Amino acid sequence: MSRLPALQRDSIRVLHVDDDEQMRTLLRDSLEHVEGEFDVQSVGDPTAALDLIDERVDCVVSDYEMPGMNGLELLRTVREEWPDLPFILLTGRGSESVASEAVSAGLTDYFRKSDVAGQFPVLAQRVETAVEAERAEVSYRELFRKAADGIALNDPETGAFVDANPVFREMLELDRSELMGMGISDIGTIPPQREQETTLLDRLRQAAREGATSTEECSRRADGERFWMELQFKPIEIKGSTFVLTQARQITDRKRYEQTLSALHAAVTEIVSAEKPRQVTGSVLSTVTDLLGVDRAVVFRHDPAENWLAVVDATSPDGVVTEVPLDPERPIARAFIDGEPVDIRDSVFERGGVDEPAHAAALPIGAAGVLVVEYDHARSFDDDQEFAQILTNAAAAAFERIEKAREAHSSKAALREQTNELQRLERLNATLRGLNETLLRTDTRAEVFEAVCDQLGRIEGIKLAWIGTPTDGKQLDRRAWAGEIPQYLDAVPLDLETSDEPAVVAVRTGTRVHVENAATGLTREPWRRAALSNGVESVMAVPIEVGGATDAVLSLLATDRTTFDEQFADLLSAVAATVGETLHSIEQRRGLRSDETVELEFDIPPERHLLGRLATSTGAEFAVQGVIPEPDGRSRVFLAVEGADPADVAAAGASMSTISEATVAADDDGAGVVELALEISVLGTGIREYALRLGDLSATSETVRASVDVARAEDVRPVVTAVLDRFDGSRLLAKRTQADTRSDYDRLLAFRKSLTSRQREVLHVAYLSGYFKSPRQCTGDDLAEKLGISSQAVYQHIRQAERALFEEAFRQVLSVSASE
Repeated sequence: MSRLPALQRDSIRVLHVDDDEQMRTLLRDSLEHVEGEFDVQSVGDPTAALDLIDERVDCVVSDYEMPGMNGLELLRTVREEWPDLPFILLTGRGSESVASEAVSAGLTDYFRKSDVAGQFPVLAQRVETAVEAERAEVSYRELFRKAADGIALNDPETGAFVDANPVFREMLELDRSELMGMGISDIGTIPPQREQETTLLDRLRQAAREGATSTEECSRRADGERFWMELQFKPIEIKGSTFVLTQARQITDRKRYEQTLSALHAAVTEIVSAEKPRQVTGSVLSTVTDLLGVDRAVVFRHDPAENWLAVVDATSPDGVVTEVPLDPERPIARAFIDGEPVDIRDSVFERGGVDEPAHAAALPIGAAGVLVVEYDHARSFDDDQEFAQILTNAAAAAFERIEKAREAHSSKAALREQTNELQRLERLNATLRGLNETLLRTDTRAEVFEAVCDQLGRIEGIKLAWIGTPTDGKQLDRRAWAGEIPQYLDAVPLDLETSDEPAVVAVRTGTRVHVENAATGLTREPWRRAALSNGVESVMAVPIEVGGATDAVLSLLATDRTTFDEQFADLLSAVAATVGETLHSIEQRRGLRSDETVELEFDIPPERHLLGRLATSTGAEFAVQGVIPEPDGRSRVFLAVEGADPADVAAAGASMSTISEATVAADDDGAGVVELALEISVLGTGIREYALRLGDLSATSETVRASVDVARAEDVRPVVTAVLDRFDGSRLLAKRTQADTRSDYDRLLAFRKSLTSRQREVLHVAYLSGYFKSPRQCTGDDLAEKLGISSQAVYQHIRQAERALFEEAFRQVLSVSASE
């Protein structure tokens, strides 16, 4: 019969059996007065004592010699029902044989009755010791019976199982007899990986020597199923023997959770280190299928341009919905908008023959999109959702990092592109600057054309740079070229009326032509075949204008369609304009150096010319001393004034609309020089494109007389027409051809002869002495001392020589720019 657990009882209840009443009283009184709590119940009849024994009795103390049933017989009877109840036998002297027999029958202890009277404390100690040992045994049994964990007793040396509770046996699916034939090492399924690795038996022996220890072990049930246990070993003393108490707790779910977390950690590491979005989605899908047992999964990404969720990856692409609008009524869209998981009913594989899933959910991937998972079997999604959200959070971070990296890369790429573009523009501008410097040194059209082609042909990506000029209005002739493919010019038609070649079109239309892709319209325009066969993808042709008419065309052929961007096009237009100005300047210089000119003399009504109107309003007479033309069509005119105060003339001129500024340049007693800034040319803008020299220009209130020298005979008629059209009522008074056969040396001699010998001497000494250097190496006083003349005389000679030189240098040219 089972006993009450020790924790449920405090005092020690003793049943004393003795037929001697005096002895019963003495023992009861003595035990109850001994330190400790004893509750003694006495009985003189052994048979009656049997009826009093129940689970509340802690110990039986019995005399040996009693009528009807001696103490040994009582012991045997008690042991039949109460095998663990402490039993102490009081024997007489010389009863060792009885005591020996009693011990064999299950006696707990014995005490000589003759010693009781004087040694009650000793008896009390023996009773207490026996009861405590029995109570420990009872507690151990109660623990076996009621414990939720598996409990077993093992031999501390061999590890053999001595006992095990039902929970332990059920955990291993073994009955008692099977388990008792096994040792602790038999329940582990994973052998040591290394010789020095601690085994279960090592753990058990360690606990016996040093105290409690624990470990985790994977075991296998009888049906082959593996499971994990946490084993705790602690030494325990039972009835004087040392055992190891093995406590087992099943931790399979925890281990699976830990293993899932470990696998999840590896997956997250892979996701966050991914460099491409497809790597992220691939890792997410493989993880949810392999780790979480998902049957199908889809990743939707948010498309900002269309503002919907589009499928970017799926475990199976067959039949999956391709996109989902951002409609809050749609569960997938709702998960993205709210940023929270949403259960869904309908499968996203609606066209793949998939029935309604047992469970499906949409989980947001931050601001990147949504992960949809589907199960074909019913299950709790709580744990899976936690793991899936870890994945989606990692994926959201990965997408964000990849996007930032892409933006940074794009920014760097854009910066590199901008840097390259700036460098390209700088190279182009350097080319333009070099070309401008080169053009300043050219004297002929051929030199201009060659210089332009040579400079532009060196630009990276340019296969051919060439210049052509129209001849007889029928054909475009090439004048210069530079590049790798001159054969192109031999392969294409350049007929001005029928050809579609870009340079011909530019001449025909007078506008810039840009062909971005030479492959477009290949069959309609034959020149494109020649371009493509020579590695040309794009072409730009710019007309070159001289005097308002197309004089030539500049054409560039490139290997890349992006070469001729807006900046390059502007550069070519600037080059064409510069070339046109250079050609115009060359023609003018050629005309100005002509040995034969035509002098034209005009009479202009004073009311038609601004100088005539100024002379009429002031009563003065004017003679033009010099004209300085400016590039924008304006001019500065210096008038010698007679018959009026120069200040009055300047004031009257400043009030006229075509004069922007009027100042007195020199004043000498009522005569002087007035400088006028005119908004127009002194003889009109119609003659600017011709090479002319102004001979004389005078004005009174009655007439304006002007004479000009025309450098080219072919320009005479248009110059006359331009002047007569500009000034109504004008007349051509004279037309005279003049020949100038002087060489440059003759002109130099004429200049020297215009100086006196003293002026030549002063000028020569001043030059050799460094007077004209900056800073000056000598002064006028130094020169006066050297020459033996006054300083005033030195300055007067130098000024007169300078004036003679400047009169020869600044001839009255009307149509050459100020820079010339």
